[in-house]
Amino acid sequence: MGSGLLVFPRELMEQVVQNLPAESIHNLRLASKGLSIATTGPHFYSLIRRQTINLTPKSLDSLEALIKYDAFNHKVRHVRIMAETFAVASLEHILATGKTSPPEMVLENWLGGDSVVQLRWPLVQLGEEELRKRADDLSWMKAHLETHEELLTSEEGEQEVVNRLVAIFQQLKDLSLDTIELDARFVSGPRSYSRPVAREMVDLDRQLLWARASQLYRLTLTALARSQVAVPNLQILSHAAGCSIPSYDITAGIPGLLANNAGVALAGIKQLAFSFSNRMDHGWERLERVYGPDAGKRERRRQRLQWAEIWDDVYWSDLHGVASEPGSDSGQNTDDSDWDSDDSEYDARIAADKNSEIRGRYSDIAVQAICRDNFPGFAQLLQQMRNLESLDVHMYQTLVYESNEGRPMYHYYYKVFNNVIDQGLRFQHLKHVALSGLWLRPDSLVAFMQGHPQVTSLELQNVGIPMYVSGQTSWGVALAELAQDAVAQRSALASVFCSYLGSEPQVGGAISPNSHNFLRVGEPIRDEWLHRGWVSRWQKGVFLSGRRVLRDEFTLEDAFGQGRSSRRGGLVDVPDSRSWGMVEAQWEDRYGKNYH
Repeated sequence: MGSGLLVFPRELMEQVVQNLPAESIHNLRLASKGLSIATTGPHFYSLIRRQTINLTPKSLDSLEALIKYDAFNHKVRHVRIMAETFAVASLEHILATGKTSPPEMVLENWLGGDSVVQLRWPLVQLGEEELRKRADDLSWMKAHLETHEELLTSEEGEQEVVNRLVAIFQQLKDLSLDTIELDARFVSGPRSYSRPVAREMVDLDRQLLWARASQLYRLTLTALARSQVAVPNLQILSHAAGCSIPSYDITAGIPGLLANNAGVALAGIKQLAFSFSNRMDHGWERLERVYGPDAGKRERRRQRLQWAEIWDDVYWSDLHGVASEPGSDSGQNTDDSDWDSDDSEYDARIAADKNSEIRGRYSDIAVQAICRDNFPGFAQLLQQMRNLESLDVHMYQTLVYESNEGRPMYHYYYKVFNNVIDQGLRFQHLKHVALSGLWLRPDSLVAFMQGHPQVTSLELQNVGIPMYVSGQTSWGVALAELAQDAVAQRSALASVFCSYLGSEPQVGGAISPNSHNFLRVGEPIRDEWLHRGWVSRWQKGVFLSGRRVLRDEFTLEDAFGQGRSSRRGGLVDVPDSRSWGMVEAQWEDRYGKNYH
């Protein structure tokens, strides 16, 4: 009877098979010769090569069942672990207004790739049938919410998750597992999902998703550390546009990782793709779930202490945790039990004064956004990954700009990468470096590359210079020095790709003040640049915002163009209209990496 499946189109059969439990697939193989052939071979195994799970008991059960069978377990190469949040508040908002954002569209760009974009306006008025469907989806979510979060709302549940992940990693250790990926999405109905950047999502749901993603990061890396399994490829929200791991959360998690001897597992990582962000406000009531019980309690004490100082008008640079050196704090102890007692009125006042216009996001003058623990964690994590061959780092700008004393404070995040330099980290096997959306001192980049002469490929996209840090050089000088060093020292550097380098990361192809012009003197415009939306024309000349420079061009005097050039006189021509699909693609691609 099972052989009747063979009359279905292959695409339909694939959908059926992928949604069957492992035991049923195993039994299908025994039902007939035709089904045995259909559930073996390269094509079938490609369907189970990448397994996606969330942290529900049912999802963990499914993967555990699959890897019990020798016919399947050695084909699992990639495990994607998904942070999920039910978009209850967003659906309630849609039903209350009767409107939603325009649907996402897939656009084909001139370079042959597809891009997913979503317009902000105009809002779409939903009909009665669609509203009924949304109401049914909301009822389903409310009915399944408790089960979906069963293991993530208690310390005991978290321990079960970690223990089960440890067992899964260890079972796959000697087989073929080569990638662990963390991702994030909204659940908007039965088998219905939305990306973190979906415009119809309200701020409450976004805050919940970011908190869940950080919890997932902590639990997964804890499990990886305990398992002592070396997985060569680790991807942390590198494909989740609109959701990242806050740099503060990385720092908060380091003691727990070290306590679990994480160095053994992390030393096996060869390719790291990591998307981090400025600090996020996860909500007073979720601190233990995000940071873990001990770190969460300590964080609650620290914030109470910080707000006491704020209300006492302590100058911002002297606030607890902000001063650059621990010894220069005001002297109050974060772990003092005086800050450990519950005071609902005091805590409510903190929540009311958090100084952010957008739920979940901090103002850039908030003490929590600029305290020193935002900066060292990423370098401390990299310190455990001494065998890296590829480093791909993206930064997502989340701070709400308020300004303090006439200057933005978010540029302080240049310290995240600077800590890698200050700690003298060296990765002897590193070949590829890609940095996007970071704040970065050009001289620090030069120092990093000089310490890694074996790197063959460097990519810089939307990288900003912290303008209020003294003693800096320009992008033009730094890039020229990189090229000259590569030739003189005979380093391995063969390619440098740059786009949108300026005084701050920009949105959707916009050009920031002091942006670097990569156009060489007298150079004709290439079609590829037009298609990528890199060319803009000004009354005083043409501006090229990106290019790739190869090794044989390093000796050219203007290999990286004219440098910081004037755009006075106003814009006379935006990128060629044929490139707008690509401009939208660039905007969407960078949305979760460096926007503010």
